[in-house]
Amino acid sequence: MGKRNLTTTLYQSDTYSNAWPPENAIEFIQWLSALIASAPQEHRRSVRIEFDDDGDYDRPRPQLTVDWSRPETDEEEREREASEKARSIASAREELARAERNLAAAKAKLSGHD
Repeated sequence: MGKRNLTTTLYQSDTYSNAWPPENAIEFIQWLSALIASAPQEHRRSVRIEFDDDGDYDRPRPQLTVDWSRPETDEEEREREASEKARSIASAREELARAERNLAAAKAKLSGHD
């Protein structure tokens, strides 16, 4: 299937807790530098900052997210693919059981009319 990127969130704002980064530019740069430094050295180039609005026109709710990503390891890929396969098999079994119940109900309905 191929490797996927895994994302780790370093910071996500919460408009209700007032846990926003510092407004002062120098303090903000220090705060952001500390977040970047908390990502593993080999993945720091992947650190992203995303500004978004999770509200509507009348009640804007700005959000700030800082995260980093990396490709999944071979083991993580194998585990994910095994899990996806197991879910697919379970889904197919549920679909088959549903089809068998529908068939049995249809047969019962038809045999009642004979």
